Amino acid sequence: VSVRRTFMDRKLNTNASVSYNNSNLNGNLSSRVTNIRLAANYTLKEKHQFDLNVTRVDRFSPQSETLQRFNELTVQLGYSYNFSLTNNE
Repeated sequence: VSVRRTFMDRKLNTNASVSYNNSNLNGNLSSRVTNIRLAANYTLKEKHQFDLNVTRVDRFSPQSETLQRFNELTVQLGYSYNFSLTNNE
């Protein structure tokens, strides 16, 4: 499931998504994975763009002897500058 929305005259773009997956082996749960993603980017004066991405992964594997639960959180921040090599701007 994913939802997108823009704000502030299309300067702020947001996205949120969730996925859920169960895997079974011989009728028994072998793993369950949940992903949650949030993203936003903001454009300032058509030249500067700021990005934020957050991802959360939760995995449960009851059949695993070494790693039954795995959780991960990733946060990424970004900045980009758009410049032109022509004299028009």
